[in-house]
Amino acid sequence: MLLGKYSIIKGLQDVVNTFKKIGEGSFAQVFEASTNYQFKFALKSFEKKGMENNEKTKKAFRNEIDVMKKLSSQYIVSYDYIYETEKAYYLKMEYF
Repeated sequence: MLLGKYSIIKGLQDVVNTFKKIGEGSFAQVFEASTNYQFKFALKSFEKKGMENNEKTKKAFRNEIDVMKKLSSQYIVSYDYIYETEKAYYLKMEYF
């Protein structure tokens, strides 16, 4: 199991009302999202298809989560949750 030691929430569609792409990197895309209550946050999307048989990508994903969990600074974005859909994992992060 890729994320056995992490808490994962299913049902992203129940939380997110709007979705707008704001960035892209080597392993992921970043979206601005909001809830029905107008709370804004960022979602970093990692497609499962890209991780299936790629140990380097899996390790990079797990490392990113571990680093973000350990860091605590007003200057660094932290993550709140991991959401899972059929096709991707999403890191829910602060967004200013």
